[in-house]
Amino acid sequence: MLFSLLLLIIVGLVGYLHFTYGLFSATLSAILAIFCAIIAIGVNDGIVKALGGKLGDNASAVVLVGVFAIAYSILRIIFDKYISGNVMFPLMIDKIGAGVMGAIAGIAVAGVAAIAAQSMPFGSSILGWQRYDVATDQKVAIMINRGTRGQQYDTVYDLLDAQKFERDEANSPWLAVDDWMIGLTNLASDSNGALANGAPFKDAHPSYLKELFGQRLSLPGSSRRTAPPGALSITEVYTLPELAVRDQERFMAEVAPGAASGGAPIGTRSPTMTPAPPKLRGGKPGQGSASGAATDYGIFVIVRATISSAAADEKTGMVSFTPASVRLCTIVKNAEAVPPHFSYNPIGTLGEARTLYVNEPDDVLFATADKPVEFVFEMPRSALDIASDGKIRLYEDAFLEFKRNARDDLAGRVVAAGPTKANTDIGVIRKPGSMGGMRMGGGAAAPPPAVPTATPAIPAAPAQAALDFEEGLAHTTELPSPINAKGGVLGGDFVVVNEKLTQINLPNAIDIRVMAAEQGMGLQLVRALGAPAGQRTFVVWGRPHGTGEERWAWLGDLGDFSVVDKAGTRYPATGLIVKLKNATANDLLYVQFDPAHVYFPDRKFLSYTPTPADRAHTPTDVGLIFTVPANAEIPSMLLRTDVVKQLGIGAE
Repeated sequence: MLFSLLLLIIVGLVGYLHFTYGLFSATLSAILAIFCAIIAIGVNDGIVKALGGKLGDNASAVVLVGVFAIAYSILRIIFDKYISGNVMFPLMIDKIGAGVMGAIAGIAVAGVAAIAAQSMPFGSSILGWQRYDVATDQKVAIMINRGTRGQQYDTVYDLLDAQKFERDEANSPWLAVDDWMIGLTNLASDSNGALANGAPFKDAHPSYLKELFGQRLSLPGSSRRTAPPGALSITEVYTLPELAVRDQERFMAEVAPGAASGGAPIGTRSPTMTPAPPKLRGGKPGQGSASGAATDYGIFVIVRATISSAAADEKTGMVSFTPASVRLCTIVKNAEAVPPHFSYNPIGTLGEARTLYVNEPDDVLFATADKPVEFVFEMPRSALDIASDGKIRLYEDAFLEFKRNARDDLAGRVVAAGPTKANTDIGVIRKPGSMGGMRMGGGAAAPPPAVPTATPAIPAAPAQAALDFEEGLAHTTELPSPINAKGGVLGGDFVVVNEKLTQINLPNAIDIRVMAAEQGMGLQLVRALGAPAGQRTFVVWGRPHGTGEERWAWLGDLGDFSVVDKAGTRYPATGLIVKLKNATANDLLYVQFDPAHVYFPDRKFLSYTPTPADRAHTPTDVGLIFTVPANAEIPSMLLRTDVVKQLGIGAE
């Protein structure tokens, strides 16, 4: 309320001052004020970038007000010097006209002041006014574990109405002078505008005032609201078809299957505010709807970037940010896109085992400087340049922005089908307990570690698998059920050498009863797995945990499993066996084994995309097939760099 009142006072004071000037002088002043305000807004980014981080979080406000004041003063001095006279109008017209022109000049001044205030390092509220609705005084409970006992703390948070923020349902001041000035700047800088220069303001800032709000949202008072130019460096851009999902701000942590309901509170969002997240699946390039028409479904675009120590907070040495302070700006080519450019905030960050840690726009995150952070964006097909062969590129004007001033170019960047290598040095620091639902070893999920009173260096969290290897079958060299290598009614491709399967690629899971029936038909039934000359093959069995879609969470881990020999050489999985049960409790089997890379010649790491029919079944056991030199001793299996199962397999 006070903010709106202050803007009204500015407009009134400037209007009254111009009322005393007379119509001619007031008109001249109003034109100059509008012109200088547009110039100040338009050149703000370039000057702040040239300053290279000087003036810190206040740089945008200082530059905006400074350019406006200097430009207006210079032009006013010039015009007063060379146009020293006045034009006489009838008294009534002169006074009313001067007042109107004064109000217009006041709108320009108040608009600059309003935008400058919103670019300063305030919180979400400025003198009682919030651009987007924030629910204040939301009571939440957080569990702090100390030793073997936990203590629940009640606290109060301000929570953003994320849906209104994403829909850009903004609250304007009583006089929307900030919106008016941004609108005039967009018009003047447009391709047909009077001040067009080939770079329309709205192309870089589709919703400038929303960006300013997002960059000051939720961060602690000691945190930097902006990052200096050059602090952001993009190393990789890729997409994944499916992501496991975790919410580190969920009120209740997950518990072990069979345990009492409820878990430890670890975050600030209640389950009633945020439903439990399902696994997310992105669309495939070229996919259409059932009617054959193209659909504008979401595609996951993952941007791996490092943020330098120049953007770190002075007090903690860490980089603090919210998803609202990060944006990927690009063009959107569909009829509904107005304006055609759009800024996408990340829906979260990527963690271990291709797990998306989802976030609301106001969730505060911390990252270690100079370590990779993977931002996950869900973008429509119309925001991506998808070729007929399925290859994806970002459009020529795309860029990533971090905390207003740090940008890196994404123009024409290829969006690869998966990362070139796994991110083993994750920069984002996770809350204790946020990984509690991902277990290994078959035991109950470990409770969140105790939160110390000091602030020591935070070690990297160990990798945790979505398979319980201790509960699975013992490692073996055979399939759990024989396969008819002559095909029969089973389909699929097989290669059998010396009565051993050396290659197999089934299109879908097979009912084990069918295989048992064929066993009595005298056909070629094989069960043992073979290997190329000088090598050997074995299977490590694990068991999925959880219920429903949770039992498929291991899909994201497949490319990250390997076995290691005593010399430290790693061997990724070369195949996969999945035992499933259908709705009538019948057993099914899916097998994929390709040690010679015949079926997938360009694939470096194992992957599996179940058919919709297979996905409807329940996986009960998962076998990872490894092919290693015959003389190799294999002591253990790794998930990325962490041991998840001791094997103790000796040399042949």
